[in-house]
Amino acid sequence: MNNQSAPPNELRCESMVNPIGLDARPPRLSWIVNDSRRGAVQSAFQIVAEVNGTAWDSGKVASSQSVHVPFSAVALKSRDRVTWKVRTWDAADVVSDFSAPATFEMGLLDRADWSAKWIQSPIVGGPYTIPPVPYLRKSITLRGDVARARLYISALGQYECEINGRVAHDFVFAPGRFEYERRVAYHAVDVTSQLHKGENIIGALLGDGWYTGHLHSDPRQRYGDRPKLLAQLEVTFTDGTTQTINTDESW
Repeated sequence: MNNQSAPPNELRCESMVNPIGLDARPPRLSWIVNDSRRGAVQSAFQIVAEVNGTAWDSGKVASSQSVHVPFSAVALKSRDRVTWKVRTWDAADVVSDFSAPATFEMGLLDRADWSAKWIQSPIVGGPYTIPPVPYLRKSITLRGDVARARLYISALGQYECEINGRVAHDFVFAPGRFEYERRVAYHAVDVTSQLHKGENIIGALLGDGWYTGHLHSDPRQRYGDRPKLLAQLEVTFTDGTTQTINTDESW
């Protein structure tokens, strides 16, 4: 009896489910071999993928590896989107069905991809004086029906971003603590469902965080005198055209 017809499951890319904003090159794929027989092993796998509409097929690869398999089909670029699925062979060379498809999407891989500017409040506190929390916002008009929207966002300090009165993300204390003189991370957020044709409001509350706030018993402003925001909203409409909204002096 063939018990190896069940497809692999729990597909991951960089240990995440359908992630966006990746910067790993090449990204690494993982899956679970769906074979509950004692001593079951994977003897080979095959990955098929679509990269920006172009099909790719690894062919049958003799390997027991199912964790952190490099996806080196093509040299991926900023914003590239990949849909992929996998099937496996067992020790008796019996093949499974293909898994359900999974996706991943690259982030902004080069400095030149950023057109947004760092912005900040004009109000500054002192080493022991905390000013009001800055709220930076902008009214934007989208010229078409939204097919896909990505928000790339970071802060020197901490941020909470809202779109049309709703928090745009499901994480807190973003973007985290870093050695700010060397680097700072950003998040990529799918905000497609939060936008609509016509007027929209985007805004962010900024907190001192580890950038401007107290570190242990030290005074404030260890790295900078006030928090700053960097945000780039990239919208693709159903007709294929795009619109980008950046943080700048108009906020």
